[in-house]
Amino acid sequence: MKNFIIKNGIICDPKSTFHKQEVSIAVKAGKIFKIAKKITEDLPSIDAKGAWIFPGWIDTLSYCGAPGYEQDEDYNSLANSAIAGGYTKIATAFANAKSTYTAAQVQAHLNEIEKLPIPILILANCTKKGEGNELAELYDMENAGAAGFFDGINGEQKSALQTILFQYAHQINVPIYHWPWKWNNYPGAMVNQGVVATSLGLKGFHEKSESNELNQYILEFDITQGKHHFPYISTEEALKIVQKLNSNCTFSVPIHALAYSDEKLVDFDENFKVIPPLRSKQQQNSLLKSAAKGLILNVCSNHLPVDVELKQREFAYANYGAASLQTVGSELLAAIGADAFQANAAQLLSHGAAQVLGIAPNLIKEGNIANITLFDSNSSWVLDSISNKSASKNYPLWNQEIKGKPVFSIINGQLTQL
Repeated sequence: MKNFIIKNGIICDPKSTFHKQEVSIAVKAGKIFKIAKKITEDLPSIDAKGAWIFPGWIDTLSYCGAPGYEQDEDYNSLANSAIAGGYTKIATAFANAKSTYTAAQVQAHLNEIEKLPIPILILANCTKKGEGNELAELYDMENAGAAGFFDGINGEQKSALQTILFQYAHQINVPIYHWPWKWNNYPGAMVNQGVVATSLGLKGFHEKSESNELNQYILEFDITQGKHHFPYISTEEALKIVQKLNSNCTFSVPIHALAYSDEKLVDFDENFKVIPPLRSKQQQNSLLKSAAKGLILNVCSNHLPVDVELKQREFAYANYGAASLQTVGSELLAAIGADAFQANAAQLLSHGAAQVLGIAPNLIKEGNIANITLFDSNSSWVLDSISNKSASKNYPLWNQEIKGKPVFSIINGQLTQL
């Protein structure tokens, strides 16, 4: 349906002149035709009384198992999860960020995703097979349609190759995602180093390791040219570092860094074994204050679905990663509260992502293509085998009652009830 009216919703976007006002929105031929207090045109209508209207949410980082790991997530389940989570566009790395290092592979993804009801942007590999040994076909892949480059959390490029990558960066018009950690610097580490790790008898990544390595990364390589993105900021100190970088450098905070602290690990729940690791309560609270003040550019889903065979194991042997696409809005609402959500979710879940990806922002403005997310903060629901759209179920909120839910989305003018 591309001709309809959304009635009585509250626009939540400081960039809109209607911010915090209850309005009706008429959509015709997929575009926002009119925004007003009351619209009387004879069109099918949706009563959105009490729902919050946001510019369509965009995700800057999710993972898909296809091709080859469809038991984790296939193209269709990824799209359905994103739509159920209120997203109108997502950027995705495929096959655990190891499968897309040629223009032909980019084209193969495009052939699959063009059939889907949500636009999916392709994050291709920086290096061949994501192994960090040889640069991939960056120019050819960008020309083929890659929206960014990333080798994933296990991608560790050799220093000499990183230098070459940065030299190429100023000739590329899409962002390069960076994972600056060196895993071999932290043998045996699994969680955040601190009181909780000590009580559980687990080795941890010190909170300063993130900022120390980030500083070293910035000192060693020239980030003044090209577009660079740091998708895994999870500590106060690292946040302060990236906030001072020049405008061509962007950053994201994963939703789990805001929603949870390492106190969730006390029961060895493998669904909380994520990277970056859940930090201390103090670090979580610091990030939440920054989010409430509008000091965080973007929150990414970091959606990493993992098949039950690799996740439901003893904690030490379970794979890293948590599914999240379907619950980001709910988790963010619970983390920052209703007032901060109304004030900042448009930036955290939409405008910041558009800046990261270098794409046109979704604006709730007459004449624009309608990309809108409607969110009901009072709706209660349970994520279970019936409501889950992912091929995996490694959600931290699995089988729990959740407050807040996207109820409608408009993707390129097409209305969908969620």
